[in-house]
Amino acid sequence: MLTCPLCQAPLQEADNGVVCPANHRFDRARQGYLNLLPVQHKNSRDPGDNQAMVEAR
Repeated sequence: MLTCPLCQAPLQEADNGVVCPANHRFDRARQGYLNLLPVQHKNSRDPGDNQAMVEAR
């Protein structure tokens, strides 16, 4: 199950992507993947998972 990276609520399939109960929407790319990285972090100096996140998997 996928969870919303903004509010940690479960994501449900919607039109062309997924949505949470708080109406945070994430669109599916043409290639078929979902990018759950919040918009404000896409151009950050350290995007994606940090070392603690990787170790927690």
